[in-house]
Amino acid sequence: MKTPPFHITRAQVAARASRVRLVLVDNDGTLTDGQCYYTARGEEMKVYSLRDGIGVQLLREAGVETAIVSREASEIAARRAETLKLPYTFLGVENKLEHLAQIEATTGFKRDVMAYMGDDVGDLEIMRALSAVSLVGTPADGHGLLRDHAHFISDKPGGHGAFRAFAEWLLAWRA
Repeated sequence: MKTPPFHITRAQVAARASRVRLVLVDNDGTLTDGQCYYTARGEEMKVYSLRDGIGVQLLREAGVETAIVSREASEIAARRAETLKLPYTFLGVENKLEHLAQIEATTGFKRDVMAYMGDDVGDLEIMRALSAVSLVGTPADGHGLLRDHAHFISDKPGGHGAFRAFAEWLLAWRA
């Protein structure tokens, strides 16, 4: 797990963590292991970690909400968001950075109170933007380009508790 000091000081990490009110998280490869499974009838399936659901709950108990931001307009992701009782879900988002203004308008939160966790190059631009004002993380198996910008690199791969590890890290810095 990568921890400070790196791009910013420990004091900056603590200050940014204390401001976080919304954690945006990519779905495929972050909340899931990035693989698609198909039944004999051709139905798509994805696997989610219950540990990551606990991460959502821990954040909520601390007054921090979670939202899924995914390029895919997946019924599976929508169902997971519903199960987790997420107040916001942004699906079918082709360019996450360009959609950030819409996320701000919908949620009422500015980017300096949004953290982000993603795993692949589709997350790079939003991670670059948010890393300048907030905190960003990636799973252990996140793409190398994201690792260069992440404040947190989980010791868990996507779909296996990486999001919970990020949530616990954020909350530890708020203490």
